[in-house]
Amino acid sequence: MPIDKDRFRKDVDETSADRERVRNLVRDQRWREAEPDRNRAAQFAAKTAAMTQPRGAESLTGDTNDLQAAWFLPAGAKARLSIAYVESNNAGVWEAGSGFLISPDLFMTNQHVIQDEASARAAQITFGRG
Repeated sequence: MPIDKDRFRKDVDETSADRERVRNLVRDQRWREAEPDRNRAAQFAAKTAAMTQPRGAESLTGDTNDLQAAWFLPAGAKARLSIAYVESNNAGVWEAGSGFLISPDLFMTNQHVIQDEASARAAQITFGRG
């Protein structure tokens, strides 16, 4: 079947802006925005994975790809800094738990960890405890 060169040129010209937008999204690693059709994106991911990943115990099964991107790791590491281990040893009563910093002046924990003002004064809060 011969190609209608005029129609082909018209299609290429009309889709130029869309193709440029998609190229920019891919360059910026914003793949989900580059292909808004989730089924088509999943099919492409499965096809690419089948061609590039070795077969074995770790493989994608089914027609979905629910893997989490690694971009959230630095944000999670930063959020982790606001969480602390809380210990209170007041008059021989030892309580422990966790809490989190809401603002520079406000730390929150559960009542079973710090039951009263005396327990709060005896509490030790440790951030970044492994």
